[in-house]
Amino acid sequence: MDSRSAASVLAELRWDDGYAVPVANAENKALEDELQKMQKEKVNLQNELADLEERTEAMTSHLKNVRQEFSFTQVNRCLEQIRWTRQTFLQLVSPGYFASSVRDLSGLYPSTSTGNKS
Repeated sequence: MDSRSAASVLAELRWDDGYAVPVANAENKALEDELQKMQKEKVNLQNELADLEERTEAMTSHLKNVRQEFSFTQVNRCLEQIRWTRQTFLQLVSPGYFASSVRDLSGLYPSTSTGNKS
């Protein structure tokens, strides 16, 4: 029993300061000491549990953020790979495409360099 509950019990009994407070025998004293020790241990374990729950929540939140960041990184890497492939393809194809387009267009339009004016 802690001191506040003992004081409240004594107040309910209208225990006067003039009366002597009963003292527990050795066996009861040992039980009270053990009870007090167990109550302290319970409080310590509850505090430890609260700390572990808080850490677990923080780790869960962090893992969620890491997974989201990993997903974004994968998407960005895929987009960068597509962009690089497209750029490489255009660099390889562009010179030949331009030359063939000029040949095709020159065949469609008569040359104006002959000097014939109508």
